[in-house]
Amino acid sequence: MNPSNSSLPYFRGVPLLVWCVSFALLMLHGLPALNGAVQIGYFTAATIAQAALLALPAWLLVRGASATRPGWLRFSLLALLHLYAVGIVLAIDANYQIYALYGFYINGFVWNIISTPGGLEALGFSNSFYVSSALRVLLVAAVYTAAVRWLPLARIANTRPVRAAAAALPLVFLLQGGIYAYADHTGEQQILQSVQRIPWYSPVTAKGLLSKLGVERKRPELDGSLSRRKGKFAYPAVDAQSIVLDKPYNIVWLTSESWRADMLDPRIMPKTYAFARDNVHFLNHYSGGNGTRMGMFSQFYGLHGNYWFDALPAERPPLLLETLRKNSYSLMAYTSARFSYPEFDRTVFRNFSPEQLHSDHEGDPWQRDIRNVSKLTTFINSAKQPFFSFMFFESTHANYSFPAENALETDYLEDFNYLDTDIKSQISRIKARYINASHHLDSQFARVLRALKESGRLDNTIVVITGDHGEEFMENGRWGHNSTFVEQQVKVPLVLHIPGQKARTVERMTSHVDLPITLLSAMSRLQGIDKRQVSLGHDLLDENYRHDYLVVSDWHGSGLIAEDLKLVLSAKASDERGRFFTRNDQPLAEADAAALSRRLIGDYLRETPRFYSRRGKSGGQPSLAAP
Repeated sequence: MNPSNSSLPYFRGVPLLVWCVSFALLMLHGLPALNGAVQIGYFTAATIAQAALLALPAWLLVRGASATRPGWLRFSLLALLHLYAVGIVLAIDANYQIYALYGFYINGFVWNIISTPGGLEALGFSNSFYVSSALRVLLVAAVYTAAVRWLPLARIANTRPVRAAAAALPLVFLLQGGIYAYADHTGEQQILQSVQRIPWYSPVTAKGLLSKLGVERKRPELDGSLSRRKGKFAYPAVDAQSIVLDKPYNIVWLTSESWRADMLDPRIMPKTYAFARDNVHFLNHYSGGNGTRMGMFSQFYGLHGNYWFDALPAERPPLLLETLRKNSYSLMAYTSARFSYPEFDRTVFRNFSPEQLHSDHEGDPWQRDIRNVSKLTTFINSAKQPFFSFMFFESTHANYSFPAENALETDYLEDFNYLDTDIKSQISRIKARYINASHHLDSQFARVLRALKESGRLDNTIVVITGDHGEEFMENGRWGHNSTFVEQQVKVPLVLHIPGQKARTVERMTSHVDLPITLLSAMSRLQGIDKRQVSLGHDLLDENYRHDYLVVSDWHGSGLIAEDLKLVLSAKASDERGRFFTRNDQPLAEADAAALSRRLIGDYLRETPRFYSRRGKSGGQPSLAAP
């Protein structure tokens, strides 16, 4: 359309169109989750205000175009108007698609996925997903074009009722904002929970003003919004050069994406299960988080996941790998994803050279795993000893990848398209894909173990087999991971082969943070070194091993897991399900858990700052030099 003065009336009604469509989408997705007149009434007012905020950029663009003479600037403003109008509708739809899958909207975590190389790849989109996405874009663009061209939007926008409604918007903003501020101050959960169905809702609080007015504030008996510790990131607290390895065992470390504990089963993974039976098998082992970032970070650093946000800008590698490097280990790492997402090339493997990092991200994940295992076994057979090798397997990541010969479950969903698949109704067939992918994973673990045995190096090698985190299949209302701290999302297998250790199963609760100190203790007497300065974990093989609680983390906070209580401190995870649970995820009343919660929080607040100093800001220490 020619952006002349005569064409402007076509576009003056676009803000009204954006408001109407935004309001309709927000109401359509939000109302089914609400109960009672109070929630519905407040949600409606908040939705009116949110739709107006979403329409505001369109209104500003129209105003700018109206005040500008025909030319390139007006053309640019109107082009932006069209892009914004179509884009905001697609963004609202995408928010609800993401929420349905994972329980959160587009946020900093999602932006990290989009903006980091390898992030979108890691989501495992099928080809049909991209086709469906393109069709949605074309459909929305076509409907928008028809509405702007054929509906009398400008005339409707200029009618007295619409203008009166627009004039009343400031009052609606003040009213819904004031109600929310009061509800936040007094703990009215009906109001607070209703806006969780509105993407990008910006709450208004007024605790100071309401307190001055004499309104009593209701504080939760336990405040779960514990922030990360302040101060300088003081890790490592031990010089890697000072650790002498008395028993420089080789290390083969195998980590699989989204591999939950119950997949290590004699039917699904017979070869790995047989290896576990002959070594040390931990039956109640927990990742350090419900996502790859926290799961990988905790198993190599021995720190809680919330330390990630300091380790990344500091680009500080883990003490364990630095110790190996300074003891002249041959180092090699393989991944069937990318080392750039999450940013492990800047953290865990910060001091590996490019030649020591091998990433394969072409083709199906099961094919990548096969190719990488071939490279890994070649390295094992030829490496100068002692050596460290790591591999990250991708087959068990959604949408769960396997060759036809590994279809242990035959009734599986053949095309798992995130946009078009009804997750809830198809969850058993989706899980069948996951079981098949785990069965394929078993064959690849077996190839690595066979190479170690045939080369005669198993007797002088530590083998670690684990997952970065788990995977849920609607057992507690969600699919996937990165949403809550339920058992299926945070409990993973752990099998350790350490020369000289007898085969046994370990039933006590254990954690990823225990792995670095366990391996270092197996290889060194750590003379003159306080083990508390090595990590927040404990030696898994120590007879006096004990954790009163374990820590799991996500992008937004942490959770504490004890034998008799699971306490959720992450704002995101607690909004999703609540804060107090038994270890097997049955809800608890706050009053029933308060005493134990206070003790756990007290212990957590004393322990977790161990690797922060009070001087200066985090990240101030210089990075260790690359080799």
